[in-house]
Amino acid sequence: MIGKFVTAKLLGKDDCRQGWVIDTNLFLVKGQSGETYLCEGEPVLVDNPPPNQSLGREGRLMPGGVPRYLRMYDNGGTTIDRYTIVFTGRYRHLTGGVFWHVGSSAAPFHPQGFYQHGESTDWQIDYPSYKHLGKRIQWKDLPEDVQKAALRDYKYLWSIGKENVGK
Repeated sequence: MIGKFVTAKLLGKDDCRQGWVIDTNLFLVKGQSGETYLCEGEPVLVDNPPPNQSLGREGRLMPGGVPRYLRMYDNGGTTIDRYTIVFTGRYRHLTGGVFWHVGSSAAPFHPQGFYQHGESTDWQIDYPSYKHLGKRIQWKDLPEDVQKAALRDYKYLWSIGKENVGK
């Protein structure tokens, strides 16, 4: 829910505010003005949110620290490349016109692990169907090492924190 634009009830009041969820433990919402609100209850997700300029480029590409332009799949371990990560968004001008994807084992940094890049020219490998890739999963469902490897590629692609790329 972090990074999502919602309408939420203010704590102890009958009034509501809209903004981006910045903390789920305290249920803090940051409005477009930059003001932070303490809220309660069940937030309502806004279908067509405004761009969050206050987050900056990295915040827009990685709301709540989660890469925004990735789709992840898990085939349940039927192959060595159990996890497939598909890079989405408008980046083909950065890659010579190709779409990126990665296949990974659960332990990509292990000597017997697997982490291999792939590319396609006409369409994403999960279009028009992703059945061959397994079940669609969330970022949090990926093993920690797969997240680290995919995040390194994601930051490289989008030029986020260039001083940290490759380290």
